[in-house]
Amino acid sequence: MKMSFKEDGFQLEKLGHDVIDDLKETVSRDFVRVLRNYGYSGNIIKKSIRGYGDDLQDAIHKSIWKKSNRMLGSKDVKALMGGQFYAVLSSVVGDFRVTDEEGIGYGNIYWRIVRPGRIEDVGPIHRDEWFWDLNPTRKEECQGYNRIKCWIPLQSEKNKNLLMVERGSHKREDLVYRAAFRDGINKPIFDLDINSVDMQMLSMEYGDAVFFHDRLLHCGSFNRGNLARVSIELTLLV
Repeated sequence: MKMSFKEDGFQLEKLGHDVIDDLKETVSRDFVRVLRNYGYSGNIIKKSIRGYGDDLQDAIHKSIWKKSNRMLGSKDVKALMGGQFYAVLSSVVGDFRVTDEEGIGYGNIYWRIVRPGRIEDVGPIHRDEWFWDLNPTRKEECQGYNRIKCWIPLQSEKNKNLLMVERGSHKREDLVYRAAFRDGINKPIFDLDINSVDMQMLSMEYGDAVFFHDRLLHCGSFNRGNLARVSIELTLLV
């Protein structure tokens, strides 16, 4: 493994505009595909991810954009893993494969969309490790490997809606969480004392990606921008 995450627990890398452009085009197609499957057409399709905001009622937004609808299909994953995307990522982390935590038969690459001004679109502070520990059957494929999360903003605004992390939190041993069964899996509930963490927004440009230890505390930020934040992520086994 090329990364050690000694101090901060994360590493910023430049993937390049061409790689991000290709990812954004792939996600845009997927966005349109899902909406058409639900019978939508017209303006919401034309605006695509760039113009998406309050187009759908909250309950419909939540229902449509569940994780299973935000996972790239096998053809898209195969294309990414056989092209420039894999080449660039492997130049950073070395040889890797993508986890299949959802058990769909191929690597799980999925995207998120967070509307401006909507706190309900933002996930809680957590460690990815907690999900693996709470769902042991998912952990079997990780034996003998190290897990690294890769998070890539595709549409974002600097200092307004990027990823939040606590530097060095992968080394903390004082964090306590409990489990709750939701959406078919055990999920961690972090009973947070806000004074016990120091979450900071990463400074990233278009073309950047962040690779981080799966014990690092992180979460998406509240979107204070003008556009929906769109990102894509995957867990690498190295």
